[in-house]
Amino acid sequence: MIKHCYIQAQKQKIEISKEIVQNKLLLTIPKNWSSFDIYVEFTEVIKEVRNHDYNWIPLQKETILYEYCPKIIRLNSGVLVQSNINQGYWIFSKQNPKTLIWRFQPASSKQITQYNALHQKQLIDTYIEKPFCTTPSLLFTTQYAVEISRSKIPFTGMICFTDHCDFDTLQNLELLRTFLKKHNITTTKGFFLNHFSKRNDNASFEYHREELIQWIQNGHELCYHSLSQSIKSSQESKQDFLSFKAPLNDINVWIDHGYQPYNLSLYETSGYTNNEFLQVIEQNKIDIFWNYIDSGIATNGVINQLNAHHFTLGTFQKSVANTHFKSKIALLFKSVLFHYDNNPKHIRNYINFKMNWNSFTKTKKPKFLFRFIKNLIPVFGVVFNTAIFWSSIKKQVYKSAKYAPIIFKHTIKNKKITIFQTLEMVDFKKSLSPENIDTLVLEKGVCVAHTYFSDNMKHHSGRIILDNGKINSDVEANFEYLAKKIKNREIWNPTLSEVVSYWKQIDEAVFDVDASGKIFLSTTHNLNTREVY
Repeated sequence: MIKHCYIQAQKQKIEISKEIVQNKLLLTIPKNWSSFDIYVEFTEVIKEVRNHDYNWIPLQKETILYEYCPKIIRLNSGVLVQSNINQGYWIFSKQNPKTLIWRFQPASSKQITQYNALHQKQLIDTYIEKPFCTTPSLLFTTQYAVEISRSKIPFTGMICFTDHCDFDTLQNLELLRTFLKKHNITTTKGFFLNHFSKRNDNASFEYHREELIQWIQNGHELCYHSLSQSIKSSQESKQDFLSFKAPLNDINVWIDHGYQPYNLSLYETSGYTNNEFLQVIEQNKIDIFWNYIDSGIATNGVINQLNAHHFTLGTFQKSVANTHFKSKIALLFKSVLFHYDNNPKHIRNYINFKMNWNSFTKTKKPKFLFRFIKNLIPVFGVVFNTAIFWSSIKKQVYKSAKYAPIIFKHTIKNKKITIFQTLEMVDFKKSLSPENIDTLVLEKGVCVAHTYFSDNMKHHSGRIILDNGKINSDVEANFEYLAKKIKNREIWNPTLSEVVSYWKQIDEAVFDVDASGKIFLSTTHNLNTREVY
């Protein structure tokens, strides 16, 4: 059944035994290997693979089975092959229909953001020392495989809102809380602990504790959005961070905000030691972090973080087809730069050329025009190259979405923390349209949304709160539709902590197979599973 089996990391290649013992192929990994590929060549072709939507599909040009998705295939003879663990990615192609590649921690699969002293963004690949919970194995059966539901509601879609509080005021908080309660929709609600802001009406826990506690009472969870809206001096910021105490129990999620020096993305650059950072987060029981990475922008046809086809320039172009020409060009330009290219240097060039152009128009000083041109050239190069090779480039999946990183681990010294990656959601008219919600249901998809419910930007037509302080009726209709799907148990709407808690069981789950070919979960669990034939 197995023709050839080996493991490869960079220039090293080690043969692995291809002997199947009691319906199991044990894939022994060399000690201290953390990023590698396992190649398994079968003696027969792979007929079907189990997709992220829990359906069988034939081999595509390239198919990737992600973490938190079934890893099950059917060989031409009808034999089912299943992984024993959740970790890693299964990769197939039509060109090599007999080969399975099991890839662990490839480049760009699990990244975090770090800023340097000039606040220039860098994407860093993160690795954990042992990227699997037990020795990887392939299980063989002619009976049935077993798959796990990502959702607490068996085999349904999932949407989780993580709301940033940049525009929050007391009035908005009261309005939004009432709105979400009306539709019975839950969110992970960001808040500023301390009141330090350029805007006097900016909400904070320091000034609006009673209101934020009502959010908890309504079923939401609170999460830190750094500690304040604006940035204090380096000394004051450090004092705030090192002395801060959790205002309530059970707040374990942190969303980086601005360029706060104590952020996950900046603490090392700011001169904080790992021990200082760890001491604060451990004392306050913070172990889940977001730091500036989105898979893409939610819009028409873009909603499921597990569907790579949602994250291409071609799909985004279709989604903005009916948009005003000027807006369409601006949106496509940003998608090319921020999601397709996703090069921190080019993004910095973009920020600099905008800033220098504004300075030039105000002062007419030649130095700003020179800096504008200097920064424009590399950005223009990216856009020009994309335009020239559009027919092939438009089909390429964004780098940050290729391996569908939604929840993963990062290690600081010996401490493991959880990182979550999101889908930016600004236009609630398009992103939460009935068509998108139906797609989430049909594909049993996952959306962890990065939102600004209090967004007051006038050019955002799909925001929740209008200029008159009332709820956008078009947006409310979408939330009503979503609420029906949640009520009908077609979509799970958890807080972020609930997702992490449930998915942790999937991470720890281990399948096994007995002599008769019966596959079963050998670990204690509270997961939803079903047989696959």
